[in-house]
Amino acid sequence: MGGGEMITYNMLADRLISIADIDWRGREDQRNTCCYGLEMLLAFVVNCILVFLLGVVLRRLKEIFIYSVVWGSLRLSAGGRHADNHLRCIITYIASMLLVIYGGEYLAVNHNINIWIIFGMFAGFVVNAVYAGRHKKSSEEQKRNKKKTLMAWGAHFLFICYSMSRQMNGIQIKYNVFIILGAVLAESFFLLPIQKPKR
Repeated sequence: MGGGEMITYNMLADRLISIADIDWRGREDQRNTCCYGLEMLLAFVVNCILVFLLGVVLRRLKEIFIYSVVWGSLRLSAGGRHADNHLRCIITYIASMLLVIYGGEYLAVNHNINIWIIFGMFAGFVVNAVYAGRHKKSSEEQKRNKKKTLMAWGAHFLFICYSMSRQMNGIQIKYNVFIILGAVLAESFFLLPIQKPKR
């Protein structure tokens, strides 16, 4: 386990498993699997609450929802790099999300760069087409996950094309497009097989 925060989730999950009053003798592997699953569930719930509260405080609930849906729809099947512990995970996610949301707001107000939007989405497509699903062991699972990822990418791209065909009338529509693009690029970045430098 990495970091005190990670231990807290693990200890809480272990405590809840113990409260269940199940005889785990001879089934330690099953108990560890249940404990890990519960730990991940607790972390997910806490992260959702934190992101929701952040959206309320910043008055950016809709933007955070759009970013999270786009990111999640790709990340769920594509896979990608993970942080060393839950704390770094949520910090990285929130940092990338805020960068996209506030960066997208600036671009929507000050720029109209359709060509870069197309280029960015194409770059996201290439990265996902090459690397999505590599976290799966079997080639069949990799193909299935890659197909799901590219279908999600296609849905986001169609929305962007529809918005651009209407000349992206209105700052809010442009803002939504930039958030979608930013979420796709952020997910693509964390999908790249960048290795940590050896010490």
